[in-house]
Amino acid sequence: MSNNVMDRNGVLNNSSSTAPKIEEDLSSQIDGSNLDFTISTSFNASSIDVYYNGIKQRTPNEFTVTSDDSIQTTFTPSQQSVLTVAYYKS
Repeated sequence: MSNNVMDRNGVLNNSSSTAPKIEEDLSSQIDGSNLDFTISTSFNASSIDVYYNGIKQRTPNEFTVTSDDSIQTTFTPSQQSVLTVAYYKS
């Protein structure tokens, strides 16, 4: 039996890992004008989930991966908002 699953970008990934995604709060980086956010470690780009005030964001509509440790939102998160990510390390 195969553990392969297709992600939202059409990339086939092996889902045999039972490790949970790493969750990280990026809210401290929100300043009312910042669109670029840095994650504390390199991540697998096809695994990242981004949540703004608890609502899952879609790529490329609401965010894009800009490097192996950063994302850019297509909107300006307002101060006192909550921005979190969940991902697998690369």
